[in-house]
Amino acid sequence: MKKLIVSACLLMSALVLSAQEETINQRPDNASVTNKFGHQVLPVAGDYALGIDAAPFFKYLGNMFNGNTGNNSPTFDGFGTQIYGKYFLTDQTAVRARLSFDFGSDRLSHTVTQDPIDPLNPNKTTVDYFTTDNSKVNLSLGYEFRRGYRRLQGFYGAEVGLGFSSMTKKYSYGNVMTAANQTPTSWDFENGTESNLAARMLKSSNGMLINAGLNGFVGVEYFVAPKLSIGGELQLGVYGQMSTLGSSKYEQYNAHTGNVENYTHRINKGAANNIHFKTLATGSLFVMFHF
Repeated sequence: MKKLIVSACLLMSALVLSAQEETINQRPDNASVTNKFGHQVLPVAGDYALGIDAAPFFKYLGNMFNGNTGNNSPTFDGFGTQIYGKYFLTDQTAVRARLSFDFGSDRLSHTVTQDPIDPLNPNKTTVDYFTTDNSKVNLSLGYEFRRGYRRLQGFYGAEVGLGFSSMTKKYSYGNVMTAANQTPTSWDFENGTESNLAARMLKSSNGMLINAGLNGFVGVEYFVAPKLSIGGELQLGVYGQMSTLGSSKYEQYNAHTGNVENYTHRINKGAANNIHFKTLATGSLFVMFHF
């Protein structure tokens, strides 16, 4: 009986190996897939790939057929723009990275009446400024397995991601707060009015938002030309998120010291620490260039 079982196992193993070898032989390797001009279509080991979010282009093409004559050219604003990058370790495996970021500073300015009022020029003004600094970055690193037939390729794998974002508001004023001018004329950027403020905001921070996750992904891409593909993928991940408390800094005249003092507080500041994790399905469309 043991000999029979061993013989059966050996026979089944031989059949499986034979079937796998036959399948491999039937599936062309990446280097052998060429177009009618003899150019390689698929990426091979050592190739790099760079991709962009394809959603703006699909939206633009769709709008071309909706009867709207005011269509704008493709733009990435509002589409969660990401840059995709890959390096092929072999014809069937690759390491990959996804990156999105936004570092910027926006400034508003507004004139206010200059203190003290000049009797010879009562319309004399100075300028107040309001600046918003934003920082946001998300980075994911992963490992990808690939298989397919000729121009149609599927892929799957896993990746880990980390990101953070923060926002800081800064204020500067043309009229200086002093013991002689305890309520200088200032522009209230929140309400859009000129006011005589006894307490003026100098800086406000909402703290930092930190997120991390582990994704599994699966997708498909089709090579429309040599080394050029369009595709899509679906990610299913586990995510966690936390934020830190921000703070506010303002200036106010202190009658006890006779000086203008700067104060820092955390009034009306909140934070959320999601120590629980949840699954979140996301998808994306891309155009990928290989070289």
